[in-house]
This record gives sequence, C-alpha cells and structure tokens, in this order.
Amino acid sequence: MASAYSHATEVSISTVLTGFLVIWLLSIVLEIVYNLYFHPLRKFPGPWYRAGLLWPSLWESITGDQVFNETYLHDKYGPVVRVAPNTLSFNGGTAWKDIYGIKVGQKQLQKDPSFYLAQPKHLTKDIIAADDIGHARMRKLLAHAFSEAATKEQESLINEHIDLFIKQLRKRDVADIMTWLNFLTFDIIGDLAFGESFHALETGEEHEFVRSIFQGVKFTRFVRAARYYPLLKRLLSALPAILPYVGRSRQRVMDFAAEKVRTRLRQDVERKDFTTYITRYNDERGMTEAEIEINANLLVIAGSETTATTLSGIMYLLATNQDACMKLSGEVRDRFQDEADITFASTATLPFLNAVIQEGLRMYPPVPARLPRVTSPSGNVIDGHVVPPKTSVGVLQYAAHYSSQNWQQPKKFLPERWLKDADFQDDHAVFQPFSTGPRNCIGRNLAYIEMRMILARLIWNFDFKLERQSRHWMEQKIFLLWDKPPLWLRLDQVQRK
Repeated sequence: MASAYSHATEVSISTVLTGFLVIWLLSIVLEIVYNLYFHPLRKFPGPWYRAGLLWPSLWESITGDQVFNETYLHDKYGPVVRVAPNTLSFNGGTAWKDIYGIKVGQKQLQKDPSFYLAQPKHLTKDIIAADDIGHARMRKLLAHAFSEAATKEQESLINEHIDLFIKQLRKRDVADIMTWLNFLTFDIIGDLAFGESFHALETGEEHEFVRSIFQGVKFTRFVRAARYYPLLKRLLSALPAILPYVGRSRQRVMDFAAEKVRTRLRQDVERKDFTTYITRYNDERGMTEAEIEINANLLVIAGSETTATTLSGIMYLLATNQDACMKLSGEVRDRFQDEADITFASTATLPFLNAVIQEGLRMYPPVPARLPRVTSPSGNVIDGHVVPPKTSVGVLQYAAHYSSQNWQQPKKFLPERWLKDADFQDDHAVFQPFSTGPRNCIGRNLAYIEMRMILARLIWNFDFKLERQSRHWMEQKIFLLWDKPPLWLRLDQVQRK
C-alpha cells in the first residue's frame, strides 16, 4: 500500500513539473509569436530572435558584447534596428535631436526607467535622476561652476595637478598611462568638487572611493537584467546579506562624498572650486545641502572617468598611427618653446590638436552605449520613422561613429576629417559625444580644456611607443563604460638644447 502511494506521489509530482514546463514553453512561444506578428514594432527591421525575445539583449549587456553586436546589426539592417521586443536603436544624425532634444509644442522624451536605476523615494535626487523641473533648477545653479569665467579661474588649480602628473611620468621609462590618467582626472575633479584631491598622483595608488565607483558601475548590469526576471531579482536582493561589501559599496561612496562636501561648506574660504560658485549663486530656488552633496558625488564620476577614458584612447590611437602622432608633435613643439606657454587659451588655437581630440572621441567615445528614452503616449517621428507610443529608443553612439553611411573610412584614425578637408564628406551632425538637448553633459567645456592641456603637455614632454602587451588594447568589453585594461607605453623624454 505504501509502495503504491509512493509511486502515485512520484507520478503526481512528475505530472505537475511536466505541466509547468509545458506552460512555460507555451508562454515563450506565444510571446515570440506576439512580438513577431502583432507587436506595434513588427515592421521595423532586425533579427527575429532579438524581436521575439528580450533575453539575447540582456545577456549581451551582461557579457559586455551588446554594443559591438548591435553595431553589426546596424551595418546589416540600416539606421534603425529593432534590437529587443520594445526597443529601437538608431545611428543617424537627425535621431539625436528627435530623441534627446526639444521640439516646439512637445515635451522632451523621458528616460527609460528599465535602464536607469531608480533612486529610492526617500533619497535626494541628483541632476540625472531629477524630473525635468528639478533638473532645470539644479542645472541653472551648477552652470555657474562650469562657465567660461569659472574655468579660467580654475586654470592654476588644474595646472598644479598636471605638473605633478608630468613629474611622476618623468620618473618612469614604462608607464600604464591609463591608470595615471585616471589618477590625474580624479585628483582634479576631487579638488574641484570636494575642495581636496584624492592624492592618487602623490601616492601612486587608487583611492577606495574611486575603486568603489568602478565596482558599482560593473555591478549595475546585473541589477538591470534582474528587473525582468523575478528569481534573479530575489537573489540579488539577498546579496547584501551574503556579500556585505556589495551592499555597502554604494553607501561608502555616498557617505564619503557627503562628508567631504560638508567639510568644504564649513570652510570660510574662497577657492576656485565648484562649491564657491554654487554657494555664491545659491538661493531659495537653488539646491539644498543634500542636493549639493549628491551632485558633487555625481560630478566626480562624470567629470573624471570619461575624460581619462578619452585621453587613454587617444594615446593608443596616436601610438598606433605614427603619421598623426608626428604631425601633432610638430604642431605642439613648434608652437611652444617653453612649457609655461601651454595654457587654456593657447591650446584652444591648435587645429590639429583639436582635430585629434575630436577623432579620438569619435573612435573611442567615453559613453559608447545607448542612453534610452521612451516615446510619448501619442508616439513620435524619429529620423523620419513613425515610432509607436511607449517605445524605448536611443542613439547607439558607437554604431553612429563607425557607420560608413555617416563617415568615410570610419575605421581609420584620420584627424584630417575635422579640418574641413575636401576629401571628407562626413556627417558631423551624428557626432554628439556629450549628447545633445537640455540634458547634455554640463561639463563639456571643462572636459575639452582638460583634454587639450593634458594631451599638449604629454606631447611636449614625451615621445612614446606602445609596449607589446598593449598592442590589442582597444579590444575591450563595454559595461555601459569601457572595461579598460592597463595601457603600457614606453616614454622617452624629449631632449631640448
């Protein structure tokens, strides 16, 4: 009797499990059929497996291959591709304004909540997470810290850090220039945002705050994927209890930034940093202390990693393109007989230096991935295409920069394309490395100034060659940002009479 009961139980469990499996498989088939034949985006081009299921896109975002695979899809299918059931990727110039700009009589498209990590309601919002009204209020105040007048006053502070950077490199025959550029840009932005640098250039070591930031960026890809799969979401929710350092990482970053800002606000001194300009123009329509704290943290991340990334890419591209490197060296060294002559103003007038920076931003954009928005409830026209309501849309910057429809010889490093050379009929409208519209990068001018100064000082001081272990340096993964390995260069100091 017991044996018969046991057998019946086993059959019952087996039947239930089989039933669940059949239902699960049937739901997947129905989802694919709906997405391919009945979904509002069914007429847009793209591979069937991307249109039918979400998991291929999520998996590629986890492995770091998404940007490259979607660039291939643009090459195959054209300027608009359905890369996920409810997602369209664009690589054409007019898409930038259609998606990120403002049209008369229309509200700006809102950020896709499935991509941007929501901040808990009880937490203060930074300028990125704020709604349109809050964003405009914060940006109006922060703009004073990034004005032309402010950047001119910050020149001596920035130069002090570049001086130390060059001094440290002079001690080395071979250097991981990527790491040292990170030290430099984080020290500069730390000084500007917190009133004190991270002292990475002095110690030659990465600050714990910076390390936590990079760990957090890599981890967010799992959090985004978990939003679509409840089981994975529950697992990740338990991680802080299993791996305490993961749960505390973000809090360490926030606490450090808050304490630094509070200390700076208590100091009754006039420094040419962000805090001086923010407090000078702050009023009841400006920002609270909590908002200043959280935005200072954001400015450190946005104002350092991206600049160091671009400069690292440029150094690699120069090291692997000797003609361009020699031409830039000639321009910088002929123009400046003394290193003290290399200033914010003088570097802005060097045409080839600026062309090299533009070409570096094109070939190695600091944010190569798509930053998605959601179309309005009535739908929108994007790059000439009528897009249905509530569709996730965005420009894939890397694909836009490497499309033969937008550029001649897109895979070649050719700074001449930025010098109004008649041989190049490129679509410069597609080039928006700092985005466009009301939410574009507020620190664009400062970034260009830093890149011009740092690159000019490097070229004036050193000849350099790529070390063998870094010859394939640009073969990297992308987890929203580039996952950069060390960039080893052999440095030879320029000898002058």
